[in-house]
Amino acid sequence: MDDDGFSIIIKTRLRTYKIHQENLKETIELLCRYLSLPLAELSVSFVSAAKIKDLNSTYLGKNKSTDVLSFPQNEWRQSYDPEQKQELKTLIKGMVLQPLVLGDIIICPELARRNALQIGQSLQREITFLILHGLLHLLGHDHEKAQDEAKMLKIQRRIMKKYLLRPRHKHFITRGTSHVH
Repeated sequence: MDDDGFSIIIKTRLRTYKIHQENLKETIELLCRYLSLPLAELSVSFVSAAKIKDLNSTYLGKNKSTDVLSFPQNEWRQSYDPEQKQELKTLIKGMVLQPLVLGDIIICPELARRNALQIGQSLQREITFLILHGLLHLLGHDHEKAQDEAKMLKIQRRIMKKYLLRPRHKHFITRGTSHVH
């Protein structure tokens, strides 16, 4: 747990991407602050396309690869929206731990890179977007219904705009043979 009350665990076994752990943690903490999250705990793992396909099949019944998966620790009465100034503990079913244990985000950099190339943006920006998308899932959002998807997209756009307006972004991922630093 750092001074801001965030506990973020970064995991990877990939040799094709170098993860700069401290820079990535700073980016995640910034996104959490933009979401007005107090005392949050989560993990972010980077896996291969084969591994994320296996996880997607095993846990969600979808036999295909995807760029990001989220496994929330909490069951939500309704999704959390930072603009609503909601009391987090009233939105979660059951006991609320301090710090708030959000869950796990799993990202496939290989598929994120492919997406980034298709839409003409950097891998770093795409992974930042995927982390934010995963965080929103951990906070009870989904995109199964059009109105829920619209709400989620609105929050994503607002937070990414804040993030992109920052003058400097510390680089947290590079292609190359390495591991977590």
